[in-house]
Amino acid sequence: MHAAETAACGHSLVSSGDLLFDWADPRFSLARDAWVAVDTQEQVVAYACSFGTDSANAIDLTCVVHPDADGAGLDEHLMGLVLRRAAEQADDAGVQRRDVTLAVACVRGDARRRELFQRLGFVRPRVFLRMVIAAEDLPEAPPWPEGVTVAAFRPGADDHALHEVIQEAFLDHYHAAPVPFDAWAAQVFGDEDFDPELALVARDGDDAVGAVGAVVALPIPGAGYVDQLAVRRPWRGRGLGTALLVHALHLLAARGYERLYLGVDSQSMTGADRLYRRIGMRPQRENDLYERRLGAGATGPS
Repeated sequence: MHAAETAACGHSLVSSGDLLFDWADPRFSLARDAWVAVDTQEQVVAYACSFGTDSANAIDLTCVVHPDADGAGLDEHLMGLVLRRAAEQADDAGVQRRDVTLAVACVRGDARRRELFQRLGFVRPRVFLRMVIAAEDLPEAPPWPEGVTVAAFRPGADDHALHEVIQEAFLDHYHAAPVPFDAWAAQVFGDEDFDPELALVARDGDDAVGAVGAVVALPIPGAGYVDQLAVRRPWRGRGLGTALLVHALHLLAARGYERLYLGVDSQSMTGADRLYRRIGMRPQRENDLYERRLGAGATGPS
């Protein structure tokens, strides 16, 4: 995955934690829902998977091929497998195939995958940005809004509060699908890159109203990543999101991370990308999201 992303756009922040986070998803079975291709030296050169239907009747697909093995038809074969698996997952869930949305991401610059997805009937409805700022260019951390107190995340004490804030705030996210606490906790706290000392929870009185849900320090020299920033709707527009983000970025900078990243939906209804631009973050790369209905078209190449 790292090699494919680097070949497509010149850099990569993929870590093993990304895979472990995905594999902890309660919809997912590594044994049933994923495939790898190996070469004659038993080295993995391709990977694909299909996540089961979520509460929004969406199924996320992944298909990635190492650049050394590109052009051999592995991507077409693997897409055939995951499309057929997605159909089985919809049937197992009792959902009409025509009501299921398939989604697959493609790094901008990966022309082969883009052409394949389009040939299979996928269209691009959304663009996600990876944004970056140098630690030396960070603005000063602003004061907290009046009446709001912020403290470091306390494992065991703040788990449910953090979950509630993130679930409510991300209802505005594209294809939002609530995740039960146990499943969410397994993903977040089981992620080897999650550092509770770099997470913040904002409160208004006894109510948790905002959080930097998981500030992740990537195992890549000089790179830090803010994974989730959440503010409940009634507390938006007061500068809390900006303050949480900038404080979190300063925490990463204090750890020695020189380039600080986050990802955002460029068409977010909350205008999150505008907030990030205001503090000086700039897009570094684009990820295209491709979608189609499960029942619209073939199940994939043989």
